[in-house]
Amino acid sequence: MESKQTILTVLISSVVALVVSVFFSVVSIQYSPQTSVSQTNQTNLSLPDLIVDSSGYRVIGMDKMNQSNGSVLYRVEVTATVKNIGQNKAGPSYVSFTAYNGDYFRFGLSPIGPLDVGQSAKAQFLFSLPADNYFLLSIADYFNRVRESDEYNNYDIINMTVA
Repeated sequence: MESKQTILTVLISSVVALVVSVFFSVVSIQYSPQTSVSQTNQTNLSLPDLIVDSSGYRVIGMDKMNQSNGSVLYRVEVTATVKNIGQNKAGPSYVSFTAYNGDYFRFGLSPIGPLDVGQSAKAQFLFSLPADNYFLLSIADYFNRVRESDEYNNYDIINMTVA
């Protein structure tokens, strides 16, 4: 139980660090002594807003056996549906996928094209993972290339069981 709490704490800390860094980058970009609060709010209303609408995974089957220790790796397809809920078209970006179980960490990126208002796109990535329980963290606009009306709603976390 303590291990799961540690994993969750590390994962939440990582997300908080990401959100804080995004917040300060957005604040530094938007702040100008000549810009009033009402002007900034008006500008934000006309921006795109990318969210991870849903995340999922599918264990495809056994991938390969690790020759050094005899453990089996499974091929796992992870997906995230990214939606533009903002008021303007979003340019191309990347979705990141992180699988983490406390001992094992894997990271992948998948590009998505531009999204019109209300449009969704599915990103996917293939992992080779040993059997275990994982947290899957999916983050839309991973490199912060799209200026959005809300930079804090770009992620989704789900539990993933690989067996």
